[in-house]
Amino acid sequence: EAINDSQVISFMGDQWEAGDGTTLSDLQTNLSRSFRTFDDIKYTIQNLSITPNQAGRFTVSYDVTITSRIFRRNLKHEEKSSINEEVTIDSSGKAKITKTLGGRFWYVQ
Repeated sequence: EAINDSQVISFMGDQWEAGDGTTLSDLQTNLSRSFRTFDDIKYTIQNLSITPNQAGRFTVSYDVTITSRIFRRNLKHEEKSSINEEVTIDSSGKAKITKTLGGRFWYVQ
């Protein structure tokens, strides 16, 4: 099922941040640019590992392949990264990514 940049952001906690200083606002800007630039973006997640920490917090690790396409130019761009994140279960029972601890941030120029 196709989703948009706002739906991706809905998986992030309100105070999300990355270890490199990237903020939620930076992520929103980049995702918006990505969804405007590319006709198709596919995230393939492999090797998912979830480790419970303290009270509703988990460390989540996975490998991701991001494949994006611009059909009219027959362009395909692919990036791979290993990601480590902190995920928290909020009071409503929803999982939210609260911090990206490691992994490469995908920038669209």
